[in-house]
Amino acid sequence: FNDLVISEIMSDPDPAVELPSAEYLELYNRSTNLISLDGVSLIDQTDSVSLTSVTMKPGDYLLLTTTSSVSDFDEVIMKAGVPGWSALNNGGELLTLMHAGEIIFQVDYDQDWHNENAQAGGVSLEMKDLNNPCGGSENWASSRSSTGGTPGTINASTESIPDNFGPHLVSARAINTRTLELVFDETLRDRTPDNLVLSFDPVNIVQTTTFGIDRRTLIVYLGV
Repeated sequence: FNDLVISEIMSDPDPAVELPSAEYLELYNRSTNLISLDGVSLIDQTDSVSLTSVTMKPGDYLLLTTTSSVSDFDEVIMKAGVPGWSALNNGGELLTLMHAGEIIFQVDYDQDWHNENAQAGGVSLEMKDLNNPCGGSENWASSRSSTGGTPGTINASTESIPDNFGPHLVSARAINTRTLELVFDETLRDRTPDNLVLSFDPVNIVQTTTFGIDRRTLIVYLGV
């Protein structure tokens, strides 16, 4: 979990600044181990595609783009085409990296994360602090690179955004008489449903807890 992250998103490449007019994602290996992308899937709102079997060393950046656009990024060292690439939503969407049914990384990016000058397109979103992959909107910004982005290399919008506080409950609502939805202000860890302790007054029995549509939402199923 979070050993491999999406560190840059180019969802709206037009009008291009200096980079190729092509969508791309950048992956970063945060771990101290070799990571193989064999069996890793990229999932968006509409599709799931398998990534090319590439091995990334610790600290490696990897550019992912359409198979027809790989050759356009001639200055990028580590790059791979993704067969069946699903077009990225300019306005934002939930992107997930999964392996063997387990979530590796997830980000629900939004067009509003860009500054005003980058709203028109041609500029990527960059993760500012790679040590805070659950930082959400506060940890992403429009690339400050004069080319519009930094595919395959360290991000231009690098900044320390420490995570000094745990997640806070934002809202809770009853979906029905036996199901609750809990929404938090930041992404939760992968084992949260297993480790969460809930108490009710009056007393109620929790049958199970699972993630909702994203990792900020928990669905609680009650026993009575």
